[in-house]
Amino acid sequence: MWSVSNPALGEISDDGRHLFMAKAAGTVWLTALRGGRSSVCEITIYSGDKLPNGARRWRNSGWSVIETPPNGVRANAGEPREQLGGSDPARRGLVTTIDPDTGRTTWMETPAINDSEIITSVREHTIGGSLLVIESRDGTGSTLGRIAPRGRGGPWRYRSRGRLSGWIVQDRAGSLALIETRSDGFPELVSFDGRTGRVVTRVGFPRGVEIALNVGCVNGSNEVREVPAELGPTTVLQDGSILFEMLRIDDLEDHEQCARASGRLRRVLELVTITTKGASIQPLRSYEETPGSVAPAITMFPVTSDRHGGLLAPWRANLSGGAVDSKIVHLTATVRQEYALPAVGPLFVGIQDLAVMTDGATLVSFNVMTGDVKHEQYFPEKGVRIVSNENGTVLFVHGEKPGVFDQYGRPLPPKGSPLRR
Repeated sequence: MWSVSNPALGEISDDGRHLFMAKAAGTVWLTALRGGRSSVCEITIYSGDKLPNGARRWRNSGWSVIETPPNGVRANAGEPREQLGGSDPARRGLVTTIDPDTGRTTWMETPAINDSEIITSVREHTIGGSLLVIESRDGTGSTLGRIAPRGRGGPWRYRSRGRLSGWIVQDRAGSLALIETRSDGFPELVSFDGRTGRVVTRVGFPRGVEIALNVGCVNGSNEVREVPAELGPTTVLQDGSILFEMLRIDDLEDHEQCARASGRLRRVLELVTITTKGASIQPLRSYEETPGSVAPAITMFPVTSDRHGGLLAPWRANLSGGAVDSKIVHLTATVRQEYALPAVGPLFVGIQDLAVMTDGATLVSFNVMTGDVKHEQYFPEKGVRIVSNENGTVLFVHGEKPGVFDQYGRPLPPKGSPLRR
């Protein structure tokens, strides 16, 4: 199964070819899920039929590299000089790096992998060299490894029996942190000494748990089952911090008889922030239902910066009876606010504290610092997509018809119209 973090910017074809089709300029995260494993990559989409200003193309060793200007979202802290060119599977994963100023090869190295492995992620290391995530072809585990040119530290490998995330957080001293999903499905945050590959700390995420106390129903004994947490879309800030929402199941039931149950059923939604120092967790909302009722279906959206050092965490919960609970929690260093808005979806934060979002039918703009609604528009036919929120104007598409409005909700003529100057 494939998913795109922002369907307004791109989508995956449903004709069996799984082609990515761009709709509008922006950055999206593409996620592939299969057999309980996932892989994520970043895609930047540019408008027009030419490369953006400042882009450069290098032709090196038979392949072409296009270097585009930074878009403000980086997975790693620091500013390493070397830019990774990529790996060549035909040559057993030969990793080549280029100098972004000259386009010349700075060094090449063949990492120690065998025929049963494949490199799935290559990233720069802030102290020099490259960090590789290597997957077993049979899905039995993955490996984090480091290679470097002579004089920048020796290679090392960390073998996991589970799954290692391609997102790697670094600091300037070379320390690393990433998420490791164990073979039993439970994720942990693991930090490393980047020079030696030694594991420094492990931080386990809170676990959901279901406890069923059975009397004469299951051999007269107690049954305990732990449930892995569900992680929402990932956001990477400029300082390398990783943010996502986490849905944890806390489901307690007391089965007094085989056909009877009493107790509570609870879903807990939390915000997770990961840096090289570890993980911090902040509660967002918990939902409780009586046993036997329909559990709330909670949709988690990407966490977004408010551009003032704070965070905006949106979600939507479909409750039993058809009720919908749509909220955004605004977190700063000193204040927590909760906004109840007419619609909640992926956020586009622009200048002058204006944010805009849509659930496909209702388009809402609001002030991120106060939650005050500036503009609300409903489309009975649905199919609304937000394209951008820049320079004080919001561009959206309804069906195939574009629309533009300013920060006060006033409609503007489309760009290129004689009425638009």
